[in-house]
Amino acid sequence: MKKLAQTLGVVAIGLVSFSFTTRNEVPVSTSSYTQKVIAEDQPKVVILDIVDNIASEGTNIATDFKNKIETLNKENVQVVLWKDLTKGLQEAEKQSIIDSLKPELIMTLSFENSDDNTNKVAAVVSKQNVAFEKTFEVAREFADNMNSTTIKNDGVYQTDSKYIQDNAAPSIFLSLKVKNDVASNTEIINKITNFIETAEVADATAAPMQVDSTAVISDAAVDVAK
Repeated sequence: MKKLAQTLGVVAIGLVSFSFTTRNEVPVSTSSYTQKVIAEDQPKVVILDIVDNIASEGTNIATDFKNKIETLNKENVQVVLWKDLTKGLQEAEKQSIIDSLKPELIMTLSFENSDDNTNKVAAVVSKQNVAFEKTFEVAREFADNMNSTTIKNDGVYQTDSKYIQDNAAPSIFLSLKVKNDVASNTEIINKITNFIETAEVADATAAPMQVDSTAVISDAAVDVAK
């Protein structure tokens, strides 16, 4: 449990981790600053940044994922959206939000259509992350758990990032290239939400460990090079 006592302003639409652009805005509340009180004894906090680059007039895994996280057990985990927290804020203010919430994990999820009719998931951790070693370990566990007959584990990589949300707390970037069909969408969403509910990342910080792979981040995909 996180011991938090902070009043935050919650707003909509902000910056995207790792310089990703968003084709489709995932609907969020657009009210002005709404005071949200984080009580003394609350569940762990997970911050999500959902990047929707799905081209589809039908089912959309990004939208379905957002609907799913709203049903999570609030006694176990409190999910807040990064875009809700950061509209119009300066970098120092974003840092203060992370310091106040002390999230268990920050996750950026970039959804896009697969170019080969398969489902692939790659995880990336910033080398500048304050808890790099433990976060990288948790990212590996997540990628391994995602692997199945319908989802390919495309690996776990490290990269350089200047963004506060990628470095100021344990943070994992996920590139999800999907077929965007109902059956596989359901499996992917269930695995990610289960991870959100159960993931634990140690508070202790550590220097970057040696990892043989790096990731190059573009505006539309994660291109990995070993």
